[in-house]
Amino acid sequence: MKWNYDTELKKYFDAVTGREIPIEEVQAVTETLVREVRRRLRKLARQLQNNEISTPTFFRECALILKQAHLLAASIGRGGKAQMTARTWGIAGAELKRQYRYLNRFERLTSNGKLVAAQILRRIGLYSSSVRRAYYIQLVDEQKQRKELFALRSLDAAESCLDCIRYASWGWHPIAELVPPTEKCACGQFCKCSVHLTTVAPKNRQMK
Repeated sequence: MKWNYDTELKKYFDAVTGREIPIEEVQAVTETLVREVRRRLRKLARQLQNNEISTPTFFRECALILKQAHLLAASIGRGGKAQMTARTWGIAGAELKRQYRYLNRFERLTSNGKLVAAQILRRIGLYSSSVRRAYYIQLVDEQKQRKELFALRSLDAAESCLDCIRYASWGWHPIAELVPPTEKCACGQFCKCSVHLTTVAPKNRQMK
């Protein structure tokens, strides 16, 4: 992925052709990362089931995978690692620590034998969704710096929660009013909504 980020326009451009990279394409890269993290976590879970690795090793490796993915997703949302600052790394770190707390509780349950193999496999795969949240936290914080920018919430899940349906019903609205996917909704970090952006005031612009 050879993209350059314009810090004034807050957009990615192809480093070779100069083509503007639509936000939908950037989000697709993030979703690919989410899927890859899920695959790697589930692979580790199967190794644990087959007694190929110990429980401490399993959770240590899971934490490392999440760390790498969270920091990468955060930098994608921000415009690349070069755009990350002490403040934005701090935001990413705080979100990662939250996932570590969940992972620690998960490890205690596993060590105490309170989860069967199938539960471990299913549960660890869900942690990949937190990578999506890491991306959107940075994306929205970065894009809110732009003036006259409008956002649209898109429902991409087979079934969306009532909160997400309400946010999508706002239509196009100023990005300052956007509730980022994964936040303030029943779906939480499992939210699959996406965001569309435009600088042209849409005819169906709505104010909440």
